[in-house]
Amino acid sequence: MTTGTATLETLPVARSAGWRRVALGFIVALAALAVLALAFVLGLGLVYAGKAMPGVSAAGVPLAGLDRDSAKAKLREALPSLGAGRLTLTLDGETRTIGYAGLGRDYQLDAMLDAAFSVGRAGTPLEDALDQVRSLVRGTSVGAVASFDREAARRHLVALAATLERAPVDASAALPVGSIFFAATPGADGRRVDVDAALAAVAAALDGTDPADASVAFSPVVVEPAVTTAEAESAALRASALAATDLTLFAGSDEFIVSNETLRAWIGFGTAADGAYAPTFDAASMEATVALVARRIEGVSVN
Repeated sequence: MTTGTATLETLPVARSAGWRRVALGFIVALAALAVLALAFVLGLGLVYAGKAMPGVSAAGVPLAGLDRDSAKAKLREALPSLGAGRLTLTLDGETRTIGYAGLGRDYQLDAMLDAAFSVGRAGTPLEDALDQVRSLVRGTSVGAVASFDREAARRHLVALAATLERAPVDASAALPVGSIFFAATPGADGRRVDVDAALAAVAAALDGTDPADASVAFSPVVVEPAVTTAEAESAALRASALAATDLTLFAGSDEFIVSNETLRAWIGFGTAADGAYAPTFDAASMEATVALVARRIEGVSVN
């Protein structure tokens, strides 16, 4: 009985020791793996110091193992030129063509290389280690980045606008020679180029990395004249109505006639108080006529 009891009491101790040995072995194995991983990462960092990490590419061009200058040269050689194409601008059926080279269109190679060479080097040691391993296993692709000189594009657009813009022409009204009716001379709309809107359209066409030619069409902004044809025609009709008949001035029983020919000579055109284009009267001519009538009235009274 005593021997059986002693044997049963030692079993838990043996099992506990076995589990401890398994746990210890597992911990030692993990530590060994960690040391190996750390050694691998450190070695990878030393081997690729100043070079792109394994698996790194930019715009589909492999850069692993290359220093920055070599990577830049490889990108320049491998990527299609963005300065060989042309941009065609169309405004109201008129076209102008500008070469991409004149717009400074190119890849932003420095930005692309910054992104490529930051792989495995931009975070904490643990983050960098994980980034390096991920890039080694799955690869890291940096997209192409392109740009163009917006100020150069603006200068081209401003120069283009100067050749295509047109000032509006005001309509007017006057009395044609030999006519008794006033008539209107038609005006014409002007046009201007919204350079900011045109630049936004150009940016939408050129901000990508497609090397092919591009076209941008845009409409001019219509500039209405200060005096429209309709306003001048209306003013001419009013003036003709004002001078359609003679003007009779009364002084007691006396009558003084201002002929419609004289009335037409008084009429001009300008901006009224409400801002509308309308007939106006020559104050000096009216005063002279009124003074003449006044002298005649005085002469009648004296007699």
